[in-house]
Amino acid sequence: MQFAGLGAAVMGMWTCQGVIASSLLTRERWAGTLELVVAAPTSMGRVLVPTTLALSTIGLYTVIATILWERWVFGLELRIESWPLFVTSVLAAALTLAQFGFFLAVTAVRYRSSWSLGASLEYPGWLLCGFVIPVATLPDWLHPLSWSIPTTWAMEAVRESADGGSPWRDLLLCLLIGSAYAVLASFLGRQLVDSARRHATLALT
Repeated sequence: MQFAGLGAAVMGMWTCQGVIASSLLTRERWAGTLELVVAAPTSMGRVLVPTTLALSTIGLYTVIATILWERWVFGLELRIESWPLFVTSVLAAALTLAQFGFFLAVTAVRYRSSWSLGASLEYPGWLLCGFVIPVATLPDWLHPLSWSIPTTWAMEAVRESADGGSPWRDLLLCLLIGSAYAVLASFLGRQLVDSARRHATLALT
């Protein structure tokens, strides 16, 4: 129950980023403001990262609410051996999920239906990140895909800190992979926006 309880607590953070962040620019398109966002003399990162960070704060609320819900309604009291390390791991999960959400949001610059990508990632993400089952129980060919997601390592860090272990290796990998997604998103954002400007296709895609 400890395994499932911790996974359920962090699961809401993934849902906030995966479903909502992927549709950020699509919503701007629906509102007719996407062209203004793209034309602004600033990078996409400065527009999107604050929003994905705000989504992570909603995710932090889901962690707290789930832990309290599990205790008061289901009588499941999670054993946290090191609260400072546990909080650090949860905050790292929030930060790297914001970076991953930035990556998802950038894909919406040119494609109207990219929000559906985020929605389709919700349930597979629960499995790949080890929220509901251990990553080790997945087929071997899925392990590299699971390891390429920063939330997998964040979830491992959360569990290690709760069990009294050392989460630092998992935290380091989590932050490195999350930063790689942020760099890739910045590059893709520039390329996609420049292409849309050159071909005047932003409103037509």
